Amino acid sequence: MSIERSRVTIGGSGESIGATKTQRGRRTLPLDPEICEVFATLRKLQASTWGLGQVSGGFVIVDEFCRPLRPERFSDDWRQMLTDSGIPYLDLRAARRSSVTAMRLRGVPDHLVAAWHGHDEEVMRRHYSVALDDGLKDAGTSLTAVLRAAN
Repeated sequence: MSIERSRVTIGGSGESIGATKTQRGRRTLPLDPEICEVFATLRKLQASTWGLGQVSGGFVIVDEFCRPLRPERFSDDWRQMLTDSGIPYLDLRAARRSSVTAMRLRGVPDHLVAAWHGHDEEVMRRHYSVALDDGLKDAGTSLTAVLRAAN
């Protein structure tokens, strides 16, 4: 998947599509074949429903007029999906923080986690990592082991 541009809301009613905020934001992500198949199926469905204009725009998700969904729509749909599932509300940034945390917990090196998310490592560590209770417990156990060994 190629990330080549960004979309931002301007003044609550307009939007701008342009270059990514930083050079790091422009990237190509190698996706798992199963995820690629999900995107291919979605694209085929949208193209058969709304025509080939959807395919030419390069956006993953579009409306019936082949326009990319407004950012607020993602937030609204996310909120509704959580409500329908009985899950307490978390904003979409929480999903991004969760993916950073999940990758780091699985031992993916920080420079790769940051690159995947289009960030500098320092920004990624400062804003997108979450300290989980189990991790804090493990950190405390490690400190205790160090202190015991020093005696």
